[in-house]
Amino acid sequence: MRVEELQDGKEIPEEVARNFTCAMFETAQDVLKGARHMAAVEIGCEPVVKKHVRSIFMEHATISTSPTPDGNSAIDVYHQFSGIKWLRNKPLSKFEDAQWLLIQKAEQEKLIQVTIKLPDSVKSKLIGDANECYLSECVSKPAQLWNEQRKMILEESFHNFILPSMEKEARSILAARAKNWLLMEYGKQLWNKVSVAPYLRKGNSVDNENEEEAELRVMACCWGPGKPANTFVMLDSSGEVVDILYAGSISSKSQGVAEQQRKRNDQDRLLKFMTDHQPHVVCLGAANLSCRQLKDDIYEIIFKIVEDHPRDVSQDMNINIIWGDEAFPRLYENARISTDQLPAQPGIVKRAVALGRYLQNPLAMVATLCGSGKEILSWKLCPLDDFLSPDEKYEMVEQIMVDATNQVGLDINLASTHEWLFAPLQFIAGLGPKSFCFTESFCKGWIYF
Repeated sequence: MRVEELQDGKEIPEEVARNFTCAMFETAQDVLKGARHMAAVEIGCEPVVKKHVRSIFMEHATISTSPTPDGNSAIDVYHQFSGIKWLRNKPLSKFEDAQWLLIQKAEQEKLIQVTIKLPDSVKSKLIGDANECYLSECVSKPAQLWNEQRKMILEESFHNFILPSMEKEARSILAARAKNWLLMEYGKQLWNKVSVAPYLRKGNSVDNENEEEAELRVMACCWGPGKPANTFVMLDSSGEVVDILYAGSISSKSQGVAEQQRKRNDQDRLLKFMTDHQPHVVCLGAANLSCRQLKDDIYEIIFKIVEDHPRDVSQDMNINIIWGDEAFPRLYENARISTDQLPAQPGIVKRAVALGRYLQNPLAMVATLCGSGKEILSWKLCPLDDFLSPDEKYEMVEQIMVDATNQVGLDINLASTHEWLFAPLQFIAGLGPKSFCFTESFCKGWIYF
């Protein structure tokens, strides 16, 4: 809508421009070019104009991608960028996940070309509406010449200033939106890991008031290639190591007499190990396909116990084998805290302990790696979390851990006798890493008043 009626002079643009020639602008055309540029800059900086164009641009602009020659040969169907190799006129509003971060990375690596633009019909209408507001309605010869200058001003302003600035804004908005989505997804995945309840063995209900029956003894198993061998670690209900068994030949496929004898010996040792400790559940790390054979071998031992040694086990014994993800236990295996908590133990034992403890108390086990080393940041929770900085990830980790810990709480009496259960204390509201260390020392009796 036109605000003021334009007043056209009687002189044509060239005649007016001749009055302003100088050393820098020697001709009338140079003067007009400079004047048009300044007018275009002024229009391009006008907040009301930018607000109007922004609303249209963000609603109608589209993104297209195409591979560069390098990208065409590098990006195949299995490549990380295969899903964004070819995009055609995808609206900005349809970017709801972290796809833009992949586009940004591929563009930086010069594997794809990215085009952000308005459809020609929308752009023509936008400039046409601007012409209606900016051009004079007079029909005289000078007015028509001045209108030609105004049209060139609008063309320069839109193509050189307004639309490029909108593209920059769109890139910034898409990046911020994708980063926020990815951060929320990272937090969601972590929440799913720490908010899960401890494993409840068969035959127990949540309302069971008998604490002795509710205790969970776990036998954690990690497959070993031979050095180290298959490792079985027995944990009591508090997550402390009770016993360790190495059985490298239990899944042997060799038909040699000596190897078959070693296999039978390992089976007998595992049978005695399970009969002596009577675990409620067996947690087997899902490291590779060989673990499937190991699972079958453990089931075979369980059947033998039930059939051949019924008097050696309790009547309610119902051992179940479940798979465990070894991603987190491997982090614990290589973390400094594992050496402090399990000194002199080999890595595979540390991994098995983490596997079993995570089953017993997921929150406490995850909190163990949230110390000064921040090993938790190496836990791959979603495919694109590499786009998040360590500070961004740890800020989300703290939020999730504080929420989960304050909902679940902490048994301070139990933690005072089992060090690994103290880890969530740092996330109790009102405490922090420093207060946590002092409180832990006090509860263990290391500080006296």
